[in-house]
Amino acid sequence: MRAAHLRSLLALTLALGACPAADADRPAEDAAVSVQDTLAAPDSGEPDDVGGADTRAVDATPDAAVMPPGERTIAGRAYFFDLSDSLSIEQITAVSGAVISVFEYPDVSVTADDDGAFSLGGLPDGVELTIALEHPDYFPSLTRTFVLAGEDVTDVTFQALSTTIAAVAAAIVGVDAGDPEVCIMATTVTAISAGMGTIWAAGEPGATVTTEPAIAAEYGPIYFNTSVTPDPSLSETTTDGGVVIAGRLEGRYQWHGHKAQYAFAPLTMRCVPGWLTNASPPYGLVVTSAPVGRR
Repeated sequence: MRAAHLRSLLALTLALGACPAADADRPAEDAAVSVQDTLAAPDSGEPDDVGGADTRAVDATPDAAVMPPGERTIAGRAYFFDLSDSLSIEQITAVSGAVISVFEYPDVSVTADDDGAFSLGGLPDGVELTIALEHPDYFPSLTRTFVLAGEDVTDVTFQALSTTIAAVAAAIVGVDAGDPEVCIMATTVTAISAGMGTIWAAGEPGATVTTEPAIAAEYGPIYFNTSVTPDPSLSETTTDGGVVIAGRLEGRYQWHGHKAQYAFAPLTMRCVPGWLTNASPPYGLVVTSAPVGRR
């Protein structure tokens, strides 16, 4: 879900009426395309259907283990969005007190600068690291899951939504953000030339998305139309590139992009109840190769 998606929420807010704010407590940009090979988690194997709250994928709860020592860094910026007094969506350029941490190792944390910049150092290679954002006025957010392999990762982004906007966005895709068992995953499918290091990357049209474990069709994927609105009637991405999956789907999922003659770097996301996981550009589903003349 990119900033363009947010602009469509105002009209939808009026159509949906008031939505309750979410109440979710946390449980116990110059990157090169070549870096994508260091980010994909191991394949989870043959897909299994996930159909409801009684079926779980891999446990998504952070453990109490101490993070192994390391020398890598994950750095980036959080972008904050809220409703203005005129009920339009606006980017908030100065937000204090946002805590950025490693979800799997909650003791590893920093406070972002007022402009949203953050840097987490001392991270190890070879373990899964999901970056989390928490602020009392914004819905808890997670990035994709990274596995570092000899390189730092820069330009990681958050699109932090106020609790009000998050409640509306969840209602659009048919879930209640206040449901303690609901989690939401989103990403943007982007082209090689979309512009690494920015959340404003253009989408790659005509692609489809699958996950491992497989998810029942009632939960998605739901693709965004050219009016940047989730449209259940669509069967592939538009030039917007947005896609979302939501429901009682706690677990760890590997996402794959598909388009004839194109290749995509897979990504891993945790679906954690009470959280929005958004693999936003430049670390969404990125095209790694395309037919000549199509980049």
